[in-house]
Amino acid sequence: MLNLFAYTGGFSLAAYRGGAIHIDTVDLSPRYVAWAERNMQAAGAEDDRERWGYFAMDSLAFVQRFASKRGPYDFIIVDPPTFARARKKRGKAAKRGQSSKGFSLVRDAVELLQELAEQLSPGGDLLFVCNKRGFELPPRIAGFAKIQILEDTIPEGYQADIHRAWLLTSAELS
Repeated sequence: MLNLFAYTGGFSLAAYRGGAIHIDTVDLSPRYVAWAERNMQAAGAEDDRERWGYFAMDSLAFVQRFASKRGPYDFIIVDPPTFARARKKRGKAAKRGQSSKGFSLVRDAVELLQELAEQLSPGGDLLFVCNKRGFELPPRIAGFAKIQILEDTIPEGYQADIHRAWLLTSAELS
């Protein structure tokens, strides 16, 4: 499983508790990646870097540089911010692969998803969640056989459109 824009690793922790045997957790912030790792260890995940990978770097840079070496993935979770400013690239930060342009949901979502389609196992699923009101994915994205909007992800009783969620299934290899 691959968890991009992972923050403190909540989805990674849920996947671990659900029986996942390989999880890569990626977030730009070293502080949050360390927090995610502590959360996994508190849940009982042993220190095994092949099974539990923690990467403090730009998510798109991870996909472009490392995903093909660590995948393919049966399940990918993408929960990006609407916008994230890039940090100045210096020293270790430059080595971590931080983007110089930052991340924009509107500008970068489809490109990121197309890159991720190549990292999914045949028939694998990708959960894409965002909190930008009015944001829509196009009805077709290269590499995916099905795009389904998950209407039932908003808790009962909420009037506001607090987020949108899509389940994308990878195209089978021919």
